Amino acid sequence: MRYICRMEIEFTTPLHCGGGTGESDQPVIRDSFGHYMIPGTSIAGILRHLSYEILGSRKTENLFGVESAESEQAHGSKLQTSDASLIDLNNNVALDEELKGNDAYFPLSTIVRDHVKLNPETGVGEEGGKFDEELVPPLTRFAFEIGLFAEGDEEEVKDLVHNYLTLLSILSSGEVSFGGGYSRGLGACRLLSCDCRFFDFKEENDMEAFLNLSRGLRFTENDGGRKINIPAFKKTPSARGDGFTASLEMVLNSNGPLLVGGSSSWQDDADMTCGVISVPDYEKREFSSRFILPGSSVKGAIRSRVWQICSHLGHDADTVIREMFGTEQEGGRRGKVRIQDILLPINCKTRKVQHVAIDRFTGGALDAALFNEAPIWMEHPLTFTFSCEVSGLSMLEAGLFVHAILDLAEGRLPIGGGVNRGNGRLLLKGLDIDNPEIQKRHLNDLNITIRKNQDELYSTPEDLHLLKRWSMEIDKALNVRGENHG
Repeated sequence: MRYICRMEIEFTTPLHCGGGTGESDQPVIRDSFGHYMIPGTSIAGILRHLSYEILGSRKTENLFGVESAESEQAHGSKLQTSDASLIDLNNNVALDEELKGNDAYFPLSTIVRDHVKLNPETGVGEEGGKFDEELVPPLTRFAFEIGLFAEGDEEEVKDLVHNYLTLLSILSSGEVSFGGGYSRGLGACRLLSCDCRFFDFKEENDMEAFLNLSRGLRFTENDGGRKINIPAFKKTPSARGDGFTASLEMVLNSNGPLLVGGSSSWQDDADMTCGVISVPDYEKREFSSRFILPGSSVKGAIRSRVWQICSHLGHDADTVIREMFGTEQEGGRRGKVRIQDILLPINCKTRKVQHVAIDRFTGGALDAALFNEAPIWMEHPLTFTFSCEVSGLSMLEAGLFVHAILDLAEGRLPIGGGVNRGNGRLLLKGLDIDNPEIQKRHLNDLNITIRKNQDELYSTPEDLHLLKRWSMEIDKALNVRGENHG
């Protein structure tokens, strides 16, 4: 028997699937026609990881195959994945169009995002820490196919099909991320369509339908096969690891200038601008420019604040940072904190501001030191939604994280550039830090669910006391330590 599922997904955040060639430090991979693609090996690797995590090693090896010196135990994979091909602005699968001799329509030049590694102690960029990476823009769509050869006795086939449909349901849920930069929020996606069909080769009609099946990544109206519904995925905390796991979402306001740099500029004549990214509009069949707040910028600020608090408390801050935010050293370790990029509203406006550098010795202006910047600066507060996920945090790490998040929500942790001159101050929507009652009421608006191991422990606003306890304990420790050093 043969199962074939053809899916289409849309990325809600930028995608970085590396391995290509180009001028960027970290280029993305493309197909032979120059279009964005996701290798089938990447998709298979994601599915295999999920299978180990959800189904266990025995079922994973049965589904994906196993290499063994003993030939009786070795067998190939029963699961097959195609490359994910770009869907162009005409809503056609780019590779299918090119193979037909037609030109796929996706007129986009390379998108490159600049990064700088922050020194957690000083909060400024480290020397030699600047690098860039190429990205596939958010809202880009891809199509791919996942097939299953179901062979064996009745029980084996039943188990294979159940595990296959389980993996498809996880993919369909939007809980899976593609490519690199997971902890920076890259590669998040949502399902657009999913068409799964079953062919029983013992039935003549099914065999004929399979032999006449279209070879693209979309079923046509002439394609046969028996359609199968993908079961809904039930999210379980057990897949998130030990320790505290939380998903947090809050609405923030920017009441002043916001300057988060990027590789593209909204105003070419400004010396410093906000980051802009081109995103596809499949309805209008064109690209539009949108301001974007990179998750890496927010994560860098939170990382720096966690380091400062941890160091002040007398803990080994470097070790805590490596555990919480990951490291490339010691074989590498993925971070426990994931923050997604934020596409800012379409109506964002910038305001050009002139500056001049001052000679600290004379108090006068330095020669040739006039510069300007174009931050986002609205007449009314700019409102957007911030979301993040953490998993496997220890009690100390959870407390440090929540304290940094509350600093962000109270406007005490500015984001981006020019923070020493008032840029980047964010506030939880409606929060008045000078009015404790209003502050208490609006902190209850934090939408957060916290789990430990497999049991859901807390969900605000009913159980906001956990966040308060973490924050109060760290405040107390900071005050005591400040008095001892004062």
